[in-house]
Amino acid sequence: MIRHILLVRARPDASDDLLTAFGDIAALQGRLTGLLAVAFGPSRSPEDLERGYTHGLVADFTDHDALRRYADDPEHRTAGAAITAAAADGRDGLLVVDLEL
Repeated sequence: MIRHILLVRARPDASDDLLTAFGDIAALQGRLTGLLAVAFGPSRSPEDLERGYTHGLVADFTDHDALRRYADDPEHRTAGAAITAAAADGRDGLLVVDLEL
């Protein structure tokens, strides 16, 4: 299983746009083979270690092939562009980690 983790430093005025785009990604579940689960939202950590990352999304995939299908999917690309637009400094406001579990 692959766990795809996205952290976003959201622009202060873009939280609603970001959550809408995350919802669009969650809607891919059931349509994209191998996308097992999606969870997202604003950080609510009491540890104060976010370092400016305000929102996150986690998606679980069966394998690397499923993650590639997701990356290439047109609806994911549209939502990804909206996420990048909502991030402070665009692409520099994103952090992605993929863990093989």
